[in-house]
Amino acid sequence: MASEVATQVVNAQEVGNRDVANFFELLRTLASSPSTAWIDQVIKDNESMKANVKEKQDDHTSLVRVITNLRIELDTEAAKSKAAISQSEAAKAKADELATEIAGAKKTIADKDQKLQEDANTITTLQGNVEALGKDVQSRDDIIKQHKKQQESDNTRIKELEASLGTTKAELEVKLNQLNEIQSLSCQVVDGSKEFVLAEIEKIYSYAKAIAAKFYNEDLPEDIIANGPLFDEIRRIVKIPFPASNSVAAKKARIAAFLSLLGSRLADQIFLPFYMSPPADQDLPNGVDSIAFMLSDLSFSDPKRELHLRSVLLASSPDEQRKIAHDRADDIANEIFDILGILLNTDSQPQFNHDNSTP
Repeated sequence: MASEVATQVVNAQEVGNRDVANFFELLRTLASSPSTAWIDQVIKDNESMKANVKEKQDDHTSLVRVITNLRIELDTEAAKSKAAISQSEAAKAKADELATEIAGAKKTIADKDQKLQEDANTITTLQGNVEALGKDVQSRDDIIKQHKKQQESDNTRIKELEASLGTTKAELEVKLNQLNEIQSLSCQVVDGSKEFVLAEIEKIYSYAKAIAAKFYNEDLPEDIIANGPLFDEIRRIVKIPFPASNSVAAKKARIAAFLSLLGSRLADQIFLPFYMSPPADQDLPNGVDSIAFMLSDLSFSDPKRELHLRSVLLASSPDEQRKIAHDRADDIANEIFDILGILLNTDSQPQFNHDNSTP
């Protein structure tokens, strides 16, 4: 349609150009010819040409209108075409988006298919596990039934034992009451180890040795050294060599005499299982009574029984035991001072008596 309109416009322009050329050619001919007939002919031709021109102008006007309408239609069609192209491009873009979405959907579907396959494999595995667990549960149920039976048996046994325990508790309560009554008749006695006893004796010995070294390293007056009967009596009591001089050996002998006399008195008076003041008419060694002698023998043959008897005896007279122990400690200190105190300087005797009496 557009190509046909363009061809008509070109043909009209060519016709108009020829008419104009003919018109100017006639004017030139008229100017050069004196013939009026020719002028009349020219006027006629001019009128004819005007009519023709008017017709051409009318055709031209119609053609212009046609061309204008065609241009309007062409612009409309161009706008429509542009709109159609825009719509086509939008549709293409939408198609591309849809293609992308379709590709994504295909990938999603593929992923879901793969996930479904994996889930199917997992379900298959889980089904196998469920079957195994079912067998395990069945086995455990059987074990639980066995345990329930065993528990019922154990509960029955526990009830029997509880009944027996109730009787045993009652009997134990009676025994505990009896034991408490027996224990109330005795006191707690510590059965110390040999190492503990030796350590305690070592403390006493170290203290006694320090006292002896302090006081018996002093020189004695000549009148004391010259007192032969005094030294003879000390030799008789301590039964060790006892020089009457101020030599180093004599001073060591005095220290040894002090320790020997203290040790023998501790063995006779202090290191006993039980303290008892013997009657005045009882003929026993000093500090030894029949019960203490019996307990000493029993400690070798039956130490547990000896310990029990001693705990009962101590519980029967605890105050008396403490009193006798203190009295005997004082007696030992006084006896040692009476025998060996004469071998001290007069100024040292009060301090020696004080240190010798200090526990």
